[in-house]
Amino acid sequence: MKFLTFLENFYPRQINISWTCGVGKSQEIISSTELIMENPDGTFNVSSEVRISEDLLKDPGFRVQVSWEHESLDKPGRKELSIRDPEYTWNPIVEEIETPTLFYNTPVSLQCNISEYFPDAVTVKWLRRKDQKLYEESGAVSQSNKDTDYTYSCTAKLMITPTKNIHQGAEYICLVEHPSLKKPIERRTGKLNCEDTRFPNHPDMVLEEK
Repeated sequence: MKFLTFLENFYPRQINISWTCGVGKSQEIISSTELIMENPDGTFNVSSEVRISEDLLKDPGFRVQVSWEHESLDKPGRKELSIRDPEYTWNPIVEEIETPTLFYNTPVSLQCNISEYFPDAVTVKWLRRKDQKLYEESGAVSQSNKDTDYTYSCTAKLMITPTKNIHQGAEYICLVEHPSLKKPIERRTGKLNCEDTRFPNHPDMVLEEK
């Protein structure tokens, strides 16, 4: 991942910029690339860039800090960013759970699409609520796809075979976690209504006696 800071309209040209990163007090100095440009009025602008491994961002405590010193400043300037900061924009977008028509004893897949997250570190938990009790169920998450904007997307799936005792009136909850989130994003099915496959509710069905 690329981090960039841009400073404008300073004079004289000499400016010191330093970057550090790490978790907690364990901060390491990292190398950066600067590009200085002169303005028509004789002042200067500078862009400073560092690249950080995506894997490091999977720790929500990881942060990147940039500081700059210039003779026009009484004290150094500083800015810090972590994946939990409000200006971090690559949080997961979680769509509503897709719930097809349910028939007793017929396997079906509940699925929830997740997109626009970075880094690739989504985890999903499925819960079933019935009669004020919660039960955790095992689901699966498809392999993440990297999109053209370098964010990721995937689909969380849960296979169930509806039964009257377990699923009728139950509600499924999908909890999506990511290092950028302080708490999981939650999506719900609402109470399920299952149909009996022996007597499908079809307007063209005609029952005849022989």
